[in-house]
Order: sequence, then C-alpha cells, then structure tokens
Amino acid sequence: MKILIVDDEDIQRQKLVQLISESPLSFSDILCAPEVPTAIDIIETHHPDIVLSDICMPVKNGLDLAQYVKETYPKILVIIITGYSEFKYAQTAIRYNVFDYILKPIDAESTLSCIRHAIAKLEADRRQESNYEVLRSYFNENESYIQKQFLQELLFWSSPMSEDQLLVQKNLLHIDIKDFRLVVIKCHFYIDSISNQIEEKYYYSHLAELAIKKRDNNALLYNIGDAIYWIYPSESDGFSNYAMMKDMELLLNELK
Repeated sequence: MKILIVDDEDIQRQKLVQLISESPLSFSDILCAPEVPTAIDIIETHHPDIVLSDICMPVKNGLDLAQYVKETYPKILVIIITGYSEFKYAQTAIRYNVFDYILKPIDAESTLSCIRHAIAKLEADRRQESNYEVLRSYFNENESYIQKQFLQELLFWSSPMSEDQLLVQKNLLHIDIKDFRLVVIKCHFYIDSISNQIEEKYYYSHLAELAIKKRDNNALLYNIGDAIYWIYPSESDGFSNYAMMKDMELLLNELK
C-alpha cells in the first residue's frame, strides 16, 4: 500500500514522513510532493492508495487535488490537512468525497488513527470487490442453472418477491420477454423391443431440451422429469397459434 504526502512546507512534509515511517503502519512507499501539479504526476505514475494533502498551497490547493482524484481515480482516499479558519472549505470537501480531515496543529496520535481508518476502509473495499468478482464468476459459469431456479420459483412456488424484485432478477438474468405463452412438452417413455429395457423417462425430455437449445440457445426452459416447461416468447404484438404450432411441429420432426 502506498501513501502520498502533499504539502508546500518542507518541514511539515518531513515531519509527516518521519511520523508514518516510524509508525507500525506498513506502507511499501511513502511518496512526497510540494505542490498539486507534482502530486498529479506522482499519482499518474505510482498510483498511491491514500493521498494526505494540505488545503492551502500556492497555484492549486488541496481541494483542487481532491477534485482531480475523485474524477480520475475515485478509489484513492483523500485526507485533507486543515486549520479551524479553513472550515469554509468543508462543503467543497464533502462534494469531492474527501475521506477525512486532520486539524492543525498536527497531532501524531490522531493523524495515525485517521490513516489507520483509511487503510481499514481500503482493505474492506478490496475484500468486497474480491467477493463480488468471485460471485460474478460463479454467476457467469452457472447462469443457465440460476435461470432454471428462477423459473422453478415462478412456475411452482408462491414467490415472496415483489414486482420490483422480480424485475431486478429478470434483468440480472438477461430475460427480456414481455409477451409469452407457457408451453409444456410431455415426453413419453416406452419399452425398447430390441433390448427389452425401459428407456429412462428423462432421456426424451433431455433430447427435447437439447433440440430447443440448438435452435435457440437463449430459450428459457425448466426440465423436470419427463416434462419441459418452455417460456415461449411472442415475436409480435399478438400471439399466432399457427406460428407456435408450426414451431412445435418442426421440433417434433427434429426429435423423430
């Protein structure tokens, strides 16, 4: 983790460097800048995690830097060093998502405490981001299975979800269907006269599912036993029984 200290006063800058370097806080780099333009160059090159900046500096001040960080690198946390007389900047600081502030004259304990809170926030955000990536990866790998669970809930259970929650779930699962009919395909099983063995009842429904998916990989299906529940979309404003039955006939011929 890296921290950037921005202050136009050399003595103040060095005090902060010494304070942080001698503390238990473990930073791989403690970077320094005497002004905002130099700080921006360092941010572009070294990508610090925390920026600790004085407010009052020549040319551009600490809030200009905070604005730049918010617009360009929003994951970087900015801590402002300010005096009581500079509290008029508080509203602007809030607008630029400044993480916290340190009051002058700088107190070692409160400064380190503030930085510790920033580190804890960054670590929590990264854990959350890592968990999100794991969940997103799982979702991408199992989207078809999750879709089936969603359809099962809609078809067979009394859904506890509100209409708004259902819409969120529908969008999450990329289900963009407004008009549809529910088609139920019942797949019979029989005794094979050659082998004299009963075909598993799941066999034909599995074949039917494969055939439908071959024609439309995004088809919404729920397969249970020897039955397939198919959310059959309407491509026009109204339903055409002829078009749907023709589609079923083509499917049947393919299965034969």
